[in-house]
Amino acid sequence: MQLPLVLSILAGLCCCIGAAPVSNLNQSLPASDGSNRCVWLLNSGSSITRFSSMPGGGWDNLRNKDMGLVADLSFTDCALSDDGMYVLPKNVILYPRKESNIEVMSEVIDHFSNYTSSLSVSINLEASGKIAAFRIGGKLSNEFQQVKKVAVQNKLDIGRSQLRYRLYSSKLQPDFKLSAALTNRLTEVMNALVNNQTKLARYLSDLIVRDFGTHVITSVEAGGILEKLDFFNSRSIDDSNFMQNKFSAAASFSFLRFFSSNISIGVSVTNEEVTKYKNSIRKMILRTSGGPVLGSNPKLDDWIKSLHENLVPIDRNGEPLYSVVNRRSLPNLPMTHMLKLRKEIEDAVMRYYKANTVKGCLDPNSRNFDPIANTAGQCEAPGTNFSFAGVYQQCWESNPRAGFNLCSGAGSGVLLNPITGGTRCQVGYEPVKLLSTVGRNSKRCWKTKHCTSWFIWCVHHEERTQCVDSYTVLTAYWCTARRTSKLIPNPGMFYAGAYAADGRFLNDITQSKECPEHFRPYKVGRDIYLCLSMDLSRASRGRIPFAGFFSCDSGNPLSETSGGLDAPKHCPKEFSQVTLDTVDGCAIMQCVKGRSGLAQIQVRRPPFEEPDYELVEHPVTV
Repeated sequence: MQLPLVLSILAGLCCCIGAAPVSNLNQSLPASDGSNRCVWLLNSGSSITRFSSMPGGGWDNLRNKDMGLVADLSFTDCALSDDGMYVLPKNVILYPRKESNIEVMSEVIDHFSNYTSSLSVSINLEASGKIAAFRIGGKLSNEFQQVKKVAVQNKLDIGRSQLRYRLYSSKLQPDFKLSAALTNRLTEVMNALVNNQTKLARYLSDLIVRDFGTHVITSVEAGGILEKLDFFNSRSIDDSNFMQNKFSAAASFSFLRFFSSNISIGVSVTNEEVTKYKNSIRKMILRTSGGPVLGSNPKLDDWIKSLHENLVPIDRNGEPLYSVVNRRSLPNLPMTHMLKLRKEIEDAVMRYYKANTVKGCLDPNSRNFDPIANTAGQCEAPGTNFSFAGVYQQCWESNPRAGFNLCSGAGSGVLLNPITGGTRCQVGYEPVKLLSTVGRNSKRCWKTKHCTSWFIWCVHHEERTQCVDSYTVLTAYWCTARRTSKLIPNPGMFYAGAYAADGRFLNDITQSKECPEHFRPYKVGRDIYLCLSMDLSRASRGRIPFAGFFSCDSGNPLSETSGGLDAPKHCPKEFSQVTLDTVDGCAIMQCVKGRSGLAQIQVRRPPFEEPDYELVEHPVTV
């Protein structure tokens, strides 16, 4: 339920004549060619300064964080803002507001998932409107997690009142030049693609997303915000007419009074209604962005007077990072190369989103509510008994005649099913592929002599080096019941999450690289440990309700009540869809039930894999 109340106050600014863009500095400067005009302006002793709230930076749209510089914002060539107050890079245009524009707004946020940051609402919402995967924009930010935690744990609704004061809009000019750092990174990815080093290219693309984010900021609103979050108990208010018609007005009135402001909100409210609003509040959070530090007795007038000296970005807009890979930003790159490079960066952005998307029940009143979920899934479904009968992993060697015996002994990667004691499922169960990846490798070289000149016998030998190598492929399977089978009592295992040996993700229950009590780690792939237990009596408390795995190339046979092993790639209803790991660019998903004891999602940051051993060869550069 959105109940906005907006008030605009227009007052002419003495320093702003119009909303015209910046003008070039064609004035007389110490150097005849104007080459040092930017330095001269900044060091001239005048009040002119660099404008700080500029676009052109990278942006992590999941965590709402500024990242590395995407555009070249050097001051070797510059421009002066139309009001004469700021120096800007030539490719940034600044629009001073023709009038001051103060907005006072109050709203009721009916569900925590609808909460958006006041400082990045445009880029969060616009990105989610363009691409479905982007709908979790801002959901991993500390701000969102804090609000969600308070609302969910205390079963409270959210009321937000804010005052926004916009002074400038800065925009990035089209066809901007990329920063040297990003250009160098893109060149590295392109070199890997040219050399058919796809895994290395994927790794380097992940590093770009890690360091430059998911988006590029193309415009920034600069000014200041005062914001007050009230967490209230709507169940304590039995007056539906008050909630629908006066609650928002009472919130605005209370907010302005808090800052000793006499601004009229344009809607009449009684003292009784304001008191009713205040009595429903259980917790309050006050935030300020821009302007001076507020003391114990904050006053709106004092804050506004000093705001011009402390401007900050109060909203942002942008485009996906891969959109900067185009013919204008990389003019010397052939079109075929450019398209491959753009797709590689796009895939890296999508991997980051997918690794952090948790599809599950978002209804706090449901028994299947998952506090970690950030994408809506089914909450209720007919009761079904899902049986899980262990995992196993097979090893295949590429060159067994080489004599390395890589699939034998410790470290081979072979995993026996704890239930059957072999690389198979028990009777009545089907194997379903979990993952496949390259395991270990070995190489042996020796010197030989070859005759290059004969005269009855060999008169000249040449020494040569011969080598033989081999590598393994590890393929893991999990066992699920055939739908037509009659299962024996307690035939399966309990599941309690997983972790990676290098700590890139931790076990959800222990928050560490360890399994819960009564569970043992079983290694699949190169370094993923599944926490499983056959002790169904003692391990029942630590288990996670489980309904299968699926990946980019294997479905989940438990996702439908009728279907084979080619079932759709999703979870059964009422189970949450959570990323287990990414193996060779393929996301492995796990289907688990709501985890009421977990408070905050673990942010999975790229890179998700290290490049394999065979990738570090002698590259050919573009």
